[in-house]
Amino acid sequence: MGTSTDTSDVFTADWAQLYVGVRIGLTVTLLQERFMPDAGQFGFVGWWRGDIQVARPKAFDVVTGVRA
Repeated sequence: MGTSTDTSDVFTADWAQLYVGVRIGLTVTLLQERFMPDAGQFGFVGWWRGDIQVARPKAFDVVTGVRA
């Protein structure tokens, strides 16, 4: 691991090899607390419960230290 702060990671894959299991669908709720209604701002919380599993690990790769 380096100390660079101006690089990114690139994820490449055969995404068909990633299994996603949904236990509870995405739920989005408007928060009841006061946020900034005078400025037209609202607060939301969202949650989802599920699992992911890789069918074939060699179908996935991460390249680190990529600069644009």
